[in-house]
Amino acid sequence: MHLRRGDYRRHCPRLAGWHSTYNGFNQYPSLPDKFDPTPYEDDRDTHQAYYMEHCLPTVEQIVEKLRSVRAENPGLRRVYVLTNAWGWWLNGLKSALQKDGWEDLKSTLDIQLDAAQVHVAMAVDMAIAEKAEVFVGNGVSDLPPLIFVALTYSFALRAVLKFNVQYRDASDGKRAAHIIKSILVTICCCIHYLLSLSQYLWRLALLMYLDMDAPV
Repeated sequence: MHLRRGDYRRHCPRLAGWHSTYNGFNQYPSLPDKFDPTPYEDDRDTHQAYYMEHCLPTVEQIVEKLRSVRAENPGLRRVYVLTNAWGWWLNGLKSALQKDGWEDLKSTLDIQLDAAQVHVAMAVDMAIAEKAEVFVGNGVSDLPPLIFVALTYSFALRAVLKFNVQYRDASDGKRAAHIIKSILVTICCCIHYLLSLSQYLWRLALLMYLDMDAPV
């Protein structure tokens, strides 16, 4: 689960004021969570509360969300959190989740990195997230789209490998058709990944060039 805190205390209300939507691939139609603030636009407080629930959820909202996720995926027992939150806040979240039936919670703070490795801490977090059975992201963040694309690519690659085993002893015609299908799937995944990466780099470049207070 990705939980951005800290600077999001001021960033999330700004997003509500800008009427921002989910970021990039977080709007992908196949993803289960949808974001539609239009029914709440007539009431400023309700409108902002809707944004805050999706952007900076409270401990109670997180517990409720993960409870519904576990109901849909009964085998889940542990939670890993990609976060910049303080340790005391994570301890409170861990206690609340354990009371709700989760076995344990680990987070970014539990990873021990030396002075050189700390510069790739985000990549380590992403590598862990890519192996999750279920990933819950923050729809307004740049990070979840990259993980979503990586998960999609990984799933497609596993499917291609499975097909390779399945069609290994097939006739020449079936094998040729499978090879073409495998190539097309791989190309589509690569294009998907590159588009997501280019979008991330474009936004990063704009944030470095423009004032952070301006909507991107």
